[in-house]
Amino acid sequence: MNIENLMQNGIAALNQGKPELALQCFSRAEAALPGNPTVLNYRGIALCALGRYQAALDCFRQAAAAWPDNVDVRGNIGFALNVLQRYDEALIQLDRALALNPADIKILNSRGLALHHLQRHSEALACFERAMAVDPNYLDALVNHAVTLNALGRHDEELASLDRAVMINPTYPVAIYNRSVVLLKFGRVEEALAILEPACALSPQASHMRFNCGTYRLLLGDSRRGLP
Repeated sequence: MNIENLMQNGIAALNQGKPELALQCFSRAEAALPGNPTVLNYRGIALCALGRYQAALDCFRQAAAAWPDNVDVRGNIGFALNVLQRYDEALIQLDRALALNPADIKILNSRGLALHHLQRHSEALACFERAMAVDPNYLDALVNHAVTLNALGRHDEELASLDRAVMINPTYPVAIYNRSVVLLKFGRVEEALAILEPACALSPQASHMRFNCGTYRLLLGDSRRGLP
C-alpha cells in the first residue's frame, strides 16, 4: 500500500473512532517516510486518542522541528502538555500558535485551560470569551468558561454559560452534569434531577452522573430510589 493510501486509511480510522488501526497506518507511513511532519503529526493525534500523551508529545515535537510555524502542530504540543499537567510549557507553545493565528478557537480554548490550571482565572476567561466571539456555539469554550466562573464564585454567570451550552446541544453530557451541580448550589434539586436523569440514560457508564442522581433523589426524600 502506498503512503497516500496509508494516510487516507489512517485519517478514516480516526474519524471512525478506531485509533489503534489509525496508529498502525501512520506508523507504516512513518517507516516509509521517516521525519515527515504531516505523518508525525497524525501519528501523534492517534497516540493522543489512545491516551499515550508522552509518546504523542514526542511525535509533535519531531513534527515541529521540521515544521516550526505550523499552527496545528504547535496547538497539538500545547494540548498534550496540558493533559500532562505541564501548564507553563503548554502556555509557551500555545502563545506561539496564537501568534500565527490569533483567531484559532481550539488554541484559544487550550490556552484558557492552561491559564485556568495556573490559577490565572481572569486571563483564562478572556481566552474562552475570545473563542466564543469567533464561534458563539463552540461548546468546549462555553463549558470551560463556566468552569472558570465557578472557580471565581460567579455562579449566576456560570449557570448562564451552561444554559447556553445545553441550548446548543441538549445531550452534551459535561454541560448537563455541570449544570445540575450548579442548580444544586441554588437549591433547585428537582430541576437538577430532571435534567440529569435523561443524561444518565444516554451515558450509562458515567458513574459520577448516576451517583449524583442518587444523591438528588435522597435529598428529595426518595430513599427507595436513592441508591444508583
